[in-house]
Amino acid sequence: DFSADLTYSFGEYDGSFDGPDDDDYNIIEVSLGYAGWFANFGSWGDDAKDFGEYVEFGYGMDIGGLSVSGYIVHNEYEDDVTTGDGDDDEQSAVITISWGFDII
Repeated sequence: DFSADLTYSFGEYDGSFDGPDDDDYNIIEVSLGYAGWFANFGSWGDDAKDFGEYVEFGYGMDIGGLSVSGYIVHNEYEDDVTTGDGDDDEQSAVITISWGFDII
């Protein structure tokens, strides 16, 4: 039941993080899971470095054909993403409920 993943992604954002031109980004993510519990850590880089890091902790399970999960996210921004001044950390709680079905 234990899982561990390491993911590295990179690309070009069609909008802009801090100016009128397209910006490059990269993110490295580490994910751990055990018996429905999970923890994720991610860190942004390149032109998206001001987005800093995030940590998620949560639990997911199946209930009567529905997939239900809940988790807490802490985002630690390098700079306030709206003003560019100082740190602007945020915490969020998320609950998801999903149901999948076959079309064909």
